[in-house]
Amino acid sequence: MADLELKQGEAKTIQFTITDSSADAVDVSAATMSFFVKKRKSDTAALIAKYSTATDFTVTSATAGIISCFLNATNTDQTPGRFVSELTLSWSATNIDRSTDLSVSITQKVSS
Repeated sequence: MADLELKQGEAKTIQFTITDSSADAVDVSAATMSFFVKKRKSDTAALIAKYSTATDFTVTSATAGIISCFLNATNTDQTPGRFVSELTLSWSATNIDRSTDLSVSITQKVSS
């Protein structure tokens, strides 16, 4: 499981490179994307939910499979702890790929 480290209340852009089982880049030009962070995998409600919109995702290079997801300060202003997340890319109702579970750690911000 990959790890993402976030600081509580801090905006962050997370970059993903999408590859297939042969480690070749996947063309994401026609894909819709979503990214969810949950306390537990079985939870129905997400603490953070991002969708294929201009403000949530940026396609840096579609043919190289490089995308970025922007988390604002409100998204990461969660109670510190460890969470689980998943990135989903859909090309059609029957062509959906999900990442392996990603471990997200949100650490407490330092107060001034």
